[in-house]
Amino acid sequence: MYDGLDEIAPRFPSADLTVLHLGGTHLPGGFLVTTDGAQGAEISRRLDSGWSCPSTTATTR
Repeated sequence: MYDGLDEIAPRFPSADLTVLHLGGTHLPGGFLVTTDGAQGAEISRRLDSGWSCPSTTATTR
């Protein structure tokens, strides 16, 4: 996860909403390019914004 994540909440204490792009998309070789559910939950906990809105892009294969 991004090392500077813990700097966001103190810098933006009035943030009421976190929009999290979730999907857990992996590239060949296992490289994770979007946030999965467990990471989204951790980000939401660390940002402590009060509301979290998961966002995802539906794709077809």
